[in-house]
Amino acid sequence: MPGATALKKAELSLVLTDDKGIEEVNRLWRKKNRSTDVLSFPQYTVEELKEMGVQYKQGIRPEWMLGDIIISMETAKRRVEELGADLNTEVIRLFIHGLVHLFGYDHEINEKEARRMRRVERILLTR
Repeated sequence: MPGATALKKAELSLVLTDDKGIEEVNRLWRKKNRSTDVLSFPQYTVEELKEMGVQYKQGIRPEWMLGDIIISMETAKRRVEELGADLNTEVIRLFIHGLVHLFGYDHEINEKEARRMRRVERILLTR
């Protein structure tokens, strides 16, 4: 998976919030009036990178600001209680899911892309 290992220097913003906070962001930016577990907002779209003359390949972002990841700790804690996992593991899983979105993957495109994204997430979780 070249995207995660190709970056030598990168920066991102991480926000840990509650369900109300992530619901506000989801409503404002995605027009979805509900909370969720994690949101990701890439700093640049693929089209913007091309306009800037940055060579873009699926899974590779340039070496600067990747974007923002927002995690609902409230939802993470509920999942931990439901699944019997631990909070650190769940937050890391959500962070990686958000990070893979910043690399340009999107499970909402189709099932093939969803499988590719899950594969990349598994690779990162094992590292």
